[in-house]
Amino acid sequence: METERSATPLLSVRGLTKEFGAFRAVNDLDLDVYPGEIVGLLGPNGAGKSTLLSMVLGLLAPTSGEISLFGATTHQENREARRRMSYVPETQAIYDEMIALEYVDFFREIYGLPESDDDVLDLFERLDLEKWINSRVANFSMGMKRRLGLIRAIATDPDLIVLDEPVANLDPRGIVKVRELLQQQRDLGRSVLVSSHLLGEIELLADRVIVMRNGSVVLEGTPSSIRDGQVVGGRIEVEIAGDIDQVMVALRRLPFVGDVRRHKDLIQIAVSSGDDHRQKISQCIHDEGAVVLQMTSSTVSLEDMFLTATADHGSKAKTR
Repeated sequence: METERSATPLLSVRGLTKEFGAFRAVNDLDLDVYPGEIVGLLGPNGAGKSTLLSMVLGLLAPTSGEISLFGATTHQENREARRRMSYVPETQAIYDEMIALEYVDFFREIYGLPESDDDVLDLFERLDLEKWINSRVANFSMGMKRRLGLIRAIATDPDLIVLDEPVANLDPRGIVKVRELLQQQRDLGRSVLVSSHLLGEIELLADRVIVMRNGSVVLEGTPSSIRDGQVVGGRIEVEIAGDIDQVMVALRRLPFVGDVRRHKDLIQIAVSSGDDHRQKISQCIHDEGAVVLQMTSSTVSLEDMFLTATADHGSKAKTR
């Protein structure tokens, strides 16, 4: 579902940079999150996603740049901004000796809210935890703790929910339940910023996808624009007669190629948007002394987009 945007972003990041010594984890980054939308944040390990989230949450001070959250440009010491956000990290510190409902009410009290009401009990039911609402958290599985953390985050009545790998340790039913709950929160006007490595799940969940590499945003678009090929070109499969490994090395040097894989006797090539690349690919294969036996193109997927956008051609150019 693609939602109509408010004119004013709930979260706005401009020129955000974070340096750790000589290492720049986030590099001059711009980002917006609007009320009532789910934004999926993707990127390989080391892309800067966690550093970005830490700065948005006020847990880490930026080296330079500006973060505007709920209209305020400084929120590290802003109690109101903190009250309007909830965060569920990938690794949660949950108080095992509490019972589940007590755990949620503990955080509601911190946020100045009364004890759990019917809406909170409904969250337990929606995530299949109603039978364990009076059970000690110590007896919960990792997946149950993951769902309890999400209930806690929503139960504090936030405007912005920030999630890091929210469906880790969940079975397929649990993943669907979480997806449906987050989309319900979006429909209620809340915003969700979610970082995940599950590309297929982000494609089903998010209204908008932002891809990071080396601390910068390298791609942004809706899942529908990606599926329609408006953001990246797609995938080309080639069957050749010749040295496949040698050809794959040559193909990776092409500037429009994001990823090259071998699947049995086929070479699978993820390509960026622009011109029809098939002729250049054929020429590259010919230059390596091989012959193209068959070439087909397929529609783009979120995985193709991710592989193409995060391919580090700059690093390849330095390799000799």
